[in-house]
Amino acid sequence: MSSNLISLVFQYLTPDMMKRIASAIGIDAALAERAIGAAVPALLGGLSNVAAAPGGGAKIMSALNQVDSGMLGGLGKMLSGGNPIR
Repeated sequence: MSSNLISLVFQYLTPDMMKRIASAIGIDAALAERAIGAAVPALLGGLSNVAAAPGGGAKIMSALNQVDSGMLGGLGKMLSGGNPIR
């Protein structure tokens, strides 16, 4: 199942999206693609380890409840051609 989740994430992280991320943070697109390619499985693996632990689901929900919802909108704007963060 985890490889399916990784594939699903990469369906959204298209090469164009990775180029936008690279541009937004000021790094080479190939470097960003390699970094994202390594980070996604690592992050999902860590998340699955937390979820599998006793009380893990509650820890994940607690962390999600602390996320500033405006942050995600800003990220979307940045990647869609809005003002990049420098």
